[in-house]
Amino acid sequence: MKYYIETYGCQMNKYDSGLVESILTKEGFSPTDNPQAADLILVNTCSVRAHAEKRALGRIAYLSGVKKKDPNKTLVVFGCMAKNFGEEIIKQIPLVDFVLGPDDFPSLVELINNKQRHIVKISTDNFTGEGTYPVPNSIKAFVAVSRGCNNFCSYCIVPYVRGRERNRPLYDIVNEIKWDVSYGVKEITLLGQNVNSWTDGVNDFADLLRTVSNIKGILRVRFLTSHPKDLSDRIITAMHDNTPICKSIHLPLQSGSNRILRLMNRKYTREEYLVLVEKLRSAMPQISITTDIIVGFPTETEEDFADTIDIIKRVRFDGIFSFYFSPRPRTVAAEMLDDVPYAVKIERLKEVIALGNAIAKENARTLIGSYQKVLVEGRAEKNPELFCGLTETGRVVVFPACEKDIGSIVTVKIEDATCWALKGVKV
Repeated sequence: MKYYIETYGCQMNKYDSGLVESILTKEGFSPTDNPQAADLILVNTCSVRAHAEKRALGRIAYLSGVKKKDPNKTLVVFGCMAKNFGEEIIKQIPLVDFVLGPDDFPSLVELINNKQRHIVKISTDNFTGEGTYPVPNSIKAFVAVSRGCNNFCSYCIVPYVRGRERNRPLYDIVNEIKWDVSYGVKEITLLGQNVNSWTDGVNDFADLLRTVSNIKGILRVRFLTSHPKDLSDRIITAMHDNTPICKSIHLPLQSGSNRILRLMNRKYTREEYLVLVEKLRSAMPQISITTDIIVGFPTETEEDFADTIDIIKRVRFDGIFSFYFSPRPRTVAAEMLDDVPYAVKIERLKEVIALGNAIAKENARTLIGSYQKVLVEGRAEKNPELFCGLTETGRVVVFPACEKDIGSIVTVKIEDATCWALKGVKV
């Protein structure tokens, strides 16, 4: 029996697809990259923005056409959009066999074996992933330390489709990382919708960082996504004190306006965010800080947007992931008057992107002539004659190397820089 899987959305979705692959492998399934050759076709979906849903629905419709030619195939839709749409997916695309929420996929094999069809199961919200680990296929691996979210930011659908926050026990996280090390993994990224709020009742996220950084065989530790309200002094100290913990952080700002931040229910002010940035850079001057920005949130004025531009200039982020507001069902913001014209949203988005890219390039070019420690990942996708890897601060570096360097940390002298990548030579 062969399976084919497509994954849309965040790193957590990619991790979940890895869990599904692990479950299927244990049941004797083998992967294929050709849906026509698969007995089981799966689509892991995202619901964070309407565009992601439309894209997934298009692919599901296409794959249902593949099944139509061979009715013996099983077509499964799971993940956040599955939880959000539920039975509507089967109404729109009747050839879909199973619709499973982001925590319901452990029952997949049982459902298949029961030979029932048109099953919608989107009610489970207590799965933590304990005892089930994806099989890593590179020197890097993601490890989910929690699932769900308790923050209920007014624009975000995640708490509604992934449920309330559930934290994995420390021992199980450690066991998974040791499992990854046995497959040759050198770098771990700890995952959570609100990763730095992790606790097992005794230990907090700072304790988790210290524990993971001491696991034999792990050269680097990263984590995402962090919420500013949960970035404690203890976490900053743990980042500073433990060499394997990378000096980089993704710290979503969303808006530079205090009024908009209140409407977003973000639970911090611009002033508090700037204090966190100051603390991070005081402890680790070389730290790389990236962020998320939403423009065009309901009632956002030119003054509000100017506050966002101002904080971008003040912080000088190394990367910005920016989006215009897209109302999500069931969220508080969906009930607000979406009064910022689409054209204004697009103009503001373009301004953020242009400014963010310009600053990121300027920041990168300050590294020309420096020597960077790079964990070699493999051959560069766009130029297979070269190799690529990441610096401690999360910057992509492309340089000449050899196969034996993969999985090791080498020193690279930086000779050129673009917005998103550095170029250099190994020394």
